[in-house]
Amino acid sequence: MGLSVVNQQVCLVAADIIHAREMLLEDPPRWPSAERVDAAGVQLVLSAGQSGLVVPFEVAEATAFIEARNRLAFELALGSESKETTG
Repeated sequence: MGLSVVNQQVCLVAADIIHAREMLLEDPPRWPSAERVDAAGVQLVLSAGQSGLVVPFEVAEATAFIEARNRLAFELALGSESKETTG
């Protein structure tokens, strides 16, 4: 399953979370932007990863995602499953 380009319109924040979830349910999943991330976005990314989706490098390594995750004291081991996409 290929990764699509991260969407720049929808962010991983509570205000966008319903639309973000719908994007991840598409085939192939479309990932929201990690430009802005809050607790709801962190939870969505963690749930998506645990359900088998490969979290793109652009999301997993985004400064806003890392900062939000750290504020919540989550340790996220995406390791080799996070892949940098080109395109």
